[in-house]
Amino acid sequence: MKLTPKENFLRLTTGECPEWVPFSVRVPVEGVNLAPNMMMVFPSWLQKDRTANNGGFDIWGVEYEANYETNFGALPMPGKFILDDITKWRDVIKMPDYSDVDFDLMAKRDLEKLGERGFDPNQSAFAVATHNGYFQNLMAFMGFTEGLLAMYEEPEEVYELVMFMSDFYIPFAKKCMEAYNADILDMADDMATQTDPFVSVEMYRELIKPAHAKHAQVALDMGKAATMHNCGRCEDYLEDYVEFGISLWNPAQVSNDLKAAKAKFGNKLAIQGGWEYHLPLSMDKLLADEEMIRQSVRDVINNLAPGGGYCFSGGAFALPGNEMAPLVNKWVAEEAVPLCLDFYK
Repeated sequence: MKLTPKENFLRLTTGECPEWVPFSVRVPVEGVNLAPNMMMVFPSWLQKDRTANNGGFDIWGVEYEANYETNFGALPMPGKFILDDITKWRDVIKMPDYSDVDFDLMAKRDLEKLGERGFDPNQSAFAVATHNGYFQNLMAFMGFTEGLLAMYEEPEEVYELVMFMSDFYIPFAKKCMEAYNADILDMADDMATQTDPFVSVEMYRELIKPAHAKHAQVALDMGKAATMHNCGRCEDYLEDYVEFGISLWNPAQVSNDLKAAKAKFGNKLAIQGGWEYHLPLSMDKLLADEEMIRQSVRDVINNLAPGGGYCFSGGAFALPGNEMAPLVNKWVAEEAVPLCLDFYK
């Protein structure tokens, strides 16, 4: 192999075909010792008031909790939303003060922690993620019912709040990209359910897209890549992502028409993901079909990898302690890794 995993992965962000299909699997494969394609960090100052189990408060004052049922993903504390009237947001939402942050020192410490996990910036691409999303912030402030109603009833106020948040996030992101010497600015905004977007494309373009576009421009102005994380069936927004410079989209869940997205955008928008398997919440016997799972891995790589623009990333969704998940992920890795490594040969 002539390229490092970093060089190979970054080809996805420039529209070039990689030397091999980049991959991210959840268990190691015997005999394959490549460094990860990419490592990502969430700057530690943004999590300064969070607990070890990801509860606590965010920088805006929203309280979160995580538990077994959420697979220890943090969600805003039920019944404790901080904003109940969008027209009063200026009284409630205050600009976080990062004037005392030593970005170089924060980057040094955060990168040292990654180094303890084996991260080598010469071998793996490095992404910095500086927020969970403007839409997600609004929903965290108000809850989905009130937040979505606010977008419909008071769009001007929502737009003003979103741009107010961007006045914090955009210069913060620029300082982080410089201090961490990152290759990628990873953006995120989960704006879709499993079946549909939360808001129309028109509403997205009016209220959220302006902040997304300004945020992505931070990376583009530095000659770096901007990527977007958006779960669910969010394919409606892809054209806009490409328009303002997003070059890679993850996790590209299977509820989207991924073959159509690849046909439409080609290597302008690399797809990272494309495979998933949902295990039952409780199981008393083996329910997974090994050959079906292995064949589905082959199918997604054969469908999405030709010509470049694809990174295989996927695994079994299950609550902690599910005994089938490690076995399914072993099958996935055993099937995906050799095929990815040889695909373009």
